[in-house]
Amino acid sequence: MAEKSADKGNKAFDRGEYETAVAAFSETREVWRQLGDTRGEASALVDLGVAHQKMGNLADAQEAYEEGLRLYEQLGDDEGRATVMG
Repeated sequence: MAEKSADKGNKAFDRGEYETAVAAFSETREVWRQLGDTRGEASALVDLGVAHQKMGNLADAQEAYEEGLRLYEQLGDDEGRATVMG
């Protein structure tokens, strides 16, 4: 389910349909959270941040990036942290 909604989000993002992408990435994040997959949740948050940023929703983008970064730090995932910090 998470992979399916992430794929939907990626396809929408590629088409420039950022509102659809935000909805899909939000769903993806929630599924990963419910499954207890912190790494998946962090990745979905980064995707969500990028989509928000494309829409000009900078406060929402920052919130998503910061939460993703916090989760990657919790995991000790330096590669994930580097992705967020770009």
